Amino acid sequence: MHVILHVLGVDDVSGPWYAFWSGFGSDLSELAGLGIFVYMFWRKHNCHEPGCWRIGRFTAGQTVVCHRHR
Repeated sequence: MHVILHVLGVDDVSGPWYAFWSGFGSDLSELAGLGIFVYMFWRKHNCHEPGCWRIGRFTAGQTVVCHRHR
């Protein structure tokens, strides 16, 4: 248990919350930024037909569509 607390940065350094935000907690913003980047990339490049999860490689007018909806 002590190893997990140490890896997360919650063991008693100069207070549990200081250690958390200086250690593992500081990575939460980076993970959120990565998630936003992946969402924006997926939203731009996936097929714009409702319910279709394929990557769009073709244009139909001004929208991006997959090979099935071309």
